[in-house]
Formats: sequence, structure tokens, C-alpha cells
Amino acid sequence: MTKPKIAIVSGSLWEENLFDEGVKHIKRCHYYETQPGYLADKLKQMTESILEARQENDSLQYLFLLNTVGSFHKKYNIGDLAVIKDHIDQIGNPLLYWRGKPGIQVPNSKDIYSEKLRDMVKESAHANKISIHEGVFLTIKGPTINTPAERALYSPHCDFVGMSGSAEATFGRALGLQVLLIGLITDNEIPNEILDVRTIIKQHRSKLKTCIENLVNQLS
Repeated sequence: MTKPKIAIVSGSLWEENLFDEGVKHIKRCHYYETQPGYLADKLKQMTESILEARQENDSLQYLFLLNTVGSFHKKYNIGDLAVIKDHIDQIGNPLLYWRGKPGIQVPNSKDIYSEKLRDMVKESAHANKISIHEGVFLTIKGPTINTPAERALYSPHCDFVGMSGSAEATFGRALGLQVLLIGLITDNEIPNEILDVRTIIKQHRSKLKTCIENLVNQLS
């Protein structure tokens, strides 16, 4: 049986895997889901499943990270896709724990997110008339969202905000994997509106599946 070249990381909100076969699915551990301990230990808990997948499969080449994001731009619609080209991280660098361990290389921070994969997913979205936006991602610890003051502080520098992705992306590059971080926009600063993220995911998950399925077919 051919080992998959692609691993996909997603959280519990997605409820089920996008694909039945052909990829390795990895369940996400958010910072706020980790056990109490020092920061380095928490970062280990967030990323060790990626290392296990890599050790089990030396054919693994690509790491796709799926998440939900808020947009700092009201013009971006709920249900649009967001592809990340860079990040500002408020959680911590996983290499605080993993640096110096066998098989771990300190990556070039200018090259965390694969330009090739970003171009491929944008091309796939445009071909299927799916709205997609590229930008800079702010990662926060959660489980609460940003306050209005925090949004005002970061909105000049970031396009999207979420609670997962950057630590996994940095660690994936440290393992030599090509990384894609793509999110589903679930809020866009609409005031005083409580949004059901699970419902939004169910309504729009097919967009992500369409785009990623094209990449899986091209890369496998």
C-alpha cells in the first residue's frame, strides 16, 4: 500500500475527516487544550502528533493545516477562504522544546508557508469560483477571541486571527515538510452577533474540500 505524501491537521470542530483515504489525518491540540506545565511542554503537546506522523512515514512531504479564522476586513465574507503567507505568533515557537532533537532543523522564517502550495490552492479556488484571500495571520492562545482593543492593535498588521496554525507550521518546516495553512472565515467583525462556528463549517466545508482535493490529486 502506498504511503500518503500529505498529512492534514484539523480540529474537533470539523467533526469528520475531509477524505477517507489518500492522506494522513492528524487531530489538532490547541494551546488551551494542553495539560498544565511549562510553555515548552505545552508546545510539545501541540506538535508531537506531527512528529509521530513523520516518523511513521518517511514519504510524507506536505503538511496541510486547516482552521477557522476571523477576518480583520469587513469586506471579506463569512464562508470565504483564507490562505496564509506569514504570521505573528502570540503562543510560542515549538522549537523551544524541539530544537536540537534528531531530525529537527531550524527553518528559515521567510519560508514557512510554501509559495507553490499557496499558488496552487488559489488557482483551484478561482477555477471553482470560490472566494479566497491571502494575508498575514495572528495566532492567539484562546479560548476567547480578541477584545476590541486587541483588534485595533493588530488590524494594521494582520488580515486574519485564529487559535491554531503557526506553531504547527513552524514545526512542519523544521521537519522539512512543505506547509499550507488555509482557513475558513467564520467572523468578520460583525458587531454583537454570536456566530455558530460548527454551522458555518457545515455550510462551507465543501469549498475547502474542493480546493484541497485538487491539490491532493496533483501532488499524490
